[in-house]
Amino acid sequence: MSAKQKPQLMSYLSISHYLEDLYKFRKETEQNFTYESWAQELGIKNRAFLSQLVSGRRKFTEATIQLFVDKMALTKSEQEYFHLLVLYSMARAQVQRDAYGRKLRQLMNQSYPQTQVEPAKNLVASTLYPRILAFLTFKDVTKTAENIRRIFNISMEQANESLQTIKALGLIELDGETWITTRTAYKVPEKIGDADLMNYHHKSLLDAIEARKSPVHERRFRSLILALNENEFLKITEEMNAFLTEMLGKFDVDYFHDRKIYQLNFNLHVASSQAEDHAPENSISN
Repeated sequence: MSAKQKPQLMSYLSISHYLEDLYKFRKETEQNFTYESWAQELGIKNRAFLSQLVSGRRKFTEATIQLFVDKMALTKSEQEYFHLLVLYSMARAQVQRDAYGRKLRQLMNQSYPQTQVEPAKNLVASTLYPRILAFLTFKDVTKTAENIRRIFNISMEQANESLQTIKALGLIELDGETWITTRTAYKVPEKIGDADLMNYHHKSLLDAIEARKSPVHERRFRSLILALNENEFLKITEEMNAFLTEMLGKFDVDYFHDRKIYQLNFNLHVASSQAEDHAPENSISN
């Protein structure tokens, strides 16, 4: 089976990015697929017109939206998402983008159901546990303690202890020597300030610091300094959550093949105090 993954519409927040990725996927997996054949399939006479729609150089109309919806065999929820995604991508007013964005994120969350882990503190007690659990979801890997020891470069004792901890949460079970996941997706409840969760993030940041020693092609560090008010802080937090959902949907593959496990961390924190407001004084000079 091909390891290529068809782009999942409901993981995108840009109509151009989705259509460009869809074109690349079909180009790689379907013989003789071109913009010309795609235009004919959609009922669009001009291939250049289709190319401009995909790249964002030409705006969608209700008629062109309907062409895609009718010809792409979308489910009812996908049709709604496609329509909203076009409107979101074309919106210029921030109020409109925010309104469309909220609806898109609601549909995103509905399309990617996750089992909530309880007690979550046991899963986040080590940064190793979620990584091993993620590894066990792939279809083309050997799911034994020995292979996990090798993949994560840990001792056999650590591998067995980790597997038993995850098993106690009901997320995996042992079949002979093979570990099998009992959930396709899971999430840890977000409790702001929770001591166990904060401890997990602390360990994750220490892992990131240690990753400075890794080869440059296996790591990236980026920093951004922003001035935010309280509403903007909440807004950027929403954007971060939306980005994570989009990346999860876009890169949620079934096959490990030529891949490695990576961890993406976000940390957003205050780095200064707020300036004091001083009203200008009116003065009269004599």
